[in-house]
Amino acid sequence: PEPEYFTLALRIPGWCEMALVFMDGEELEVAKGYAEFVCPWSDGDEIGLQLDMPIVTHEQDGYVAYQKGPIMLATDARLNAGEELSPAPQYRADLLLENGGVIKLIDYASAGQTWDERSKMAVWNEKR
Repeated sequence: PEPEYFTLALRIPGWCEMALVFMDGEELEVAKGYAEFVCPWSDGDEIGLQLDMPIVTHEQDGYVAYQKGPIMLATDARLNAGEELSPAPQYRADLLLENGGVIKLIDYASAGQTWDERSKMAVWNEKR
């Protein structure tokens, strides 16, 4: 079949500091917003998208919150108690703090699942 010309637009989210797009193995330049590609497309063409998702810190009034890409992270009391989390969280991180301490985080959607004091959770935590 003959190649078809059309536009492929990939949204590069504002939280992404660095995005890589590959077309048939070749890296292409992209910017925030939409990466648009107008070219002839053929069967077997491959597009790859890689989004950088570092953990970002948000601070306000002596509290701190953490975000990884679009995912808000939270503390859950079960993490410090060594309790097995069920269901298993989608994302888990032990983050080293400036003072040498460690804060244990999971994705917000997985936090607080027991609905009692055992899984007391918070997105905004006192800065240590």
